[in-house]
Amino acid sequence: MFTKAKTLQIIVLAWLVATFVFFAMQMDSSAVPPIAEDALSSLFLAYFPVLALCAFLWLYLTCGRDELGCVTLYTVERNKLGSQVQLAFACLLVIQLILGVYFSILSQLAAVTQKQQFLLMVQGATVDGSFCLPESISAWVSRSR
Repeated sequence: MFTKAKTLQIIVLAWLVATFVFFAMQMDSSAVPPIAEDALSSLFLAYFPVLALCAFLWLYLTCGRDELGCVTLYTVERNKLGSQVQLAFACLLVIQLILGVYFSILSQLAAVTQKQQFLLMVQGATVDGSFCLPESISAWVSRSR
């Protein structure tokens, strides 16, 4: 069986290996994904300070509290288990449906907006109402002079 210290060491080691592999692979590639730009500085300047602040705030807020009776607090009543599981799955299903409809509507609106912008560009007008000739027409006009 693992002790708490051994488990923590394994977790920290796995995190360090994953971080090292990520940065080693990024050094070889020329294209850096946007999420990885300045990853090391954001790790040290944002992630670690926020993590430390949350940990110390959690410790400060819970240092004077009495112990919780975990056995009584987190027991599962077998007669309510089936209905609670069904309720949880129903909530997940409803949330997924709402998010699916929301993002479907957003993608359709984005497609309509892109189509309108394309049609305006082909017609020679920009979205802000000014007029410009499409490149093919302006090239044809400049050649015909």
